[in-house]
Amino acid sequence: MSGNLLLRYANYNKWANQRITNAIVSAGETVADTEMKSSFNTVRKTIYHIYDSQHTWIMRIQNKPYSWPPSKDFKGDLNEFSKLLIESSQEWINYISNLNDEDFKKIISYKNTKGIDHQTPLEEIIMHCFNHSTYHRGQLVTMLRQAGVNSFEPMDFIAFVR
Repeated sequence: MSGNLLLRYANYNKWANQRITNAIVSAGETVADTEMKSSFNTVRKTIYHIYDSQHTWIMRIQNKPYSWPPSKDFKGDLNEFSKLLIESSQEWINYISNLNDEDFKKIISYKNTKGIDHQTPLEEIIMHCFNHSTYHRGQLVTMLRQAGVNSFEPMDFIAFVR
């Protein structure tokens, strides 16, 4: 996979994260903490999970220390959290912008959150990270609709490239 395409996905990820956080901030703190059935039982826990995963992966591939989950000590409101997620998304763009096509083939060795060793090509980690975020953004749309939020900016990749 080319670095140009991965950089486009990184930009798409930031764009879509901004759109979903706009919807969450507009819905408010009460909606964010309303329990419902999903992988994570609140909108807040789901968006925090997107951040936790995104942040953890960028730290892993750069061989930097991190705590799990990174959001555990966050005490701010949704607006502050939105900024944190977008900063993390921008960090991915910055990182990918400085790589060449050969860098994406590099095998990354890491331990998962259960302490199990793995080795994965960087390009596959990057694709996993952005696909993972897309998956959970879809859950967030469903959760927000259940809470009565029915208007969203488009978040599909095709809307981004248009």
